[in-house]
Amino acid sequence: TDTVNYEKIAELKPDVVFAGTSDQAETIQDKTGIPTVVVYVGQVGTSDQMDTYEKSLTLMGKVLGKEDRANELINYMNYLENDLASRTQNVSSNQTVYLAGQAYYGVHGITSTNPYYPPFLMVNASNVASGITNTNATLHAIQIDKEQLIEWNPDIIFVEGGSIATIENDTSNNAEYQNITAIKDGNVYGLLNYCLYSYNKDEMFANAYYVGKILYPEQFQDVDPEEKANEIFLYFDGGSNGTVYDALKTQYGGFKQLNI
Repeated sequence: TDTVNYEKIAELKPDVVFAGTSDQAETIQDKTGIPTVVVYVGQVGTSDQMDTYEKSLTLMGKVLGKEDRANELINYMNYLENDLASRTQNVSSNQTVYLAGQAYYGVHGITSTNPYYPPFLMVNASNVASGITNTNATLHAIQIDKEQLIEWNPDIIFVEGGSIATIENDTSNNAEYQNITAIKDGNVYGLLNYCLYSYNKDEMFANAYYVGKILYPEQFQDVDPEEKANEIFLYFDGGSNGTVYDALKTQYGGFKQLNI
């Protein structure tokens, strides 16, 4: 379904519109007469995807006359990636992890996951779903069978915040889930929404630091995940310290241990 309000775009009279696909850009430009530029809006779980995203930031910087700001963001993301990699290089938590409730176009249940979940990749976490190969897996959430999750029996489960209520309903209506090691031992933790209807790179990096803190407490002993999230949100979004994280925490629960 086409949900773009072309009349509203034309009414606002922007100098330029950014769109996620060439077809969408062509339609917007044809219907509004406003120049429309295609940029990458997908996830950045692989190095190629990150490179594509950084090229899009560079392009947006040139179009908007904000080249310095684009370079600042790219350099900051590279710093975060390198910091996460250096903390987790040549170490193992000896624990398997699973992402539950990977949201995409809305929230989903416990069997919605992501084999290429970037926060896991950034801290070298042992994702039980990483062996899944699927043409759509690099793009968004995939659904697995309940039996597969029970067989994987992860040590730790991380939950995207928007999906917590849905997952609580899943576990309360399926007693078999209570035998999963992570649930039985209380090792279930809430994350921010890396993806709800679009991919949030700032929340992705904040999640990675929280995952790292849980898996490698010694390597992340100097990191307070909430303070790090505030730093990241300030750099990406501006505003005052704590504003973005506090709003997300109020709505979705923030970083915390869950009882599901």
